[in-house]
Amino acid sequence: MDLYLIRHGESDANTRNEHTGWEDSFLSERGKEQAAKAGENLKGLHFDRVYVSITKRARETAEIALPGYEYIFTDQIREVSVGSLAGKTVAECEKAMGDFYKERHAKFDFSAWGGESLEQLYIRTGEFLKGLETLPEATVCAAVCHEGAIYGMICYALKADFPRTNIHVENSHYVRLKFVKGKWTLEL
Repeated sequence: MDLYLIRHGESDANTRNEHTGWEDSFLSERGKEQAAKAGENLKGLHFDRVYVSITKRARETAEIALPGYEYIFTDQIREVSVGSLAGKTVAECEKAMGDFYKERHAKFDFSAWGGESLEQLYIRTGEFLKGLETLPEATVCAAVCHEGAIYGMICYALKADFPRTNIHVENSHYVRLKFVKGKWTLEL
């Protein structure tokens, strides 16, 4: 089974370096262009299933990059919840909370603000992948989601805990995971 993990296009919140998490933000004009480019890069593929995060930025990306599919919307692949930090910029948080915020942000732990911890993200995205493990090996899926969700799925698939700063997926770029004979591999 092949799974293409596609990050949403640049959102309005991305342009402001603003925490969004589970909140909605629309794609910027650049984000729409990025989504169209992702669609061009993926146009030779046929997906048996297309999963989409429930957020507007992921939905918009899917509609532009992968039109004509019947989408399966799921909250399992949405971004990490940032709790009460939603709508605040990184600069505002650093100024107001200093090192406490910087340490938590680097660890992708937003539980102090009513959001998710990294462990909660791993569990949620891991459950999504576990659900896919029962699909036939010839199945090709896409998941239009978020950088944090992609990070969680890569860590689950490879059974490794990489530092958050070591994995970055640009807007509308994708990675491919493969599940064969009970084992996940990172293919692309």
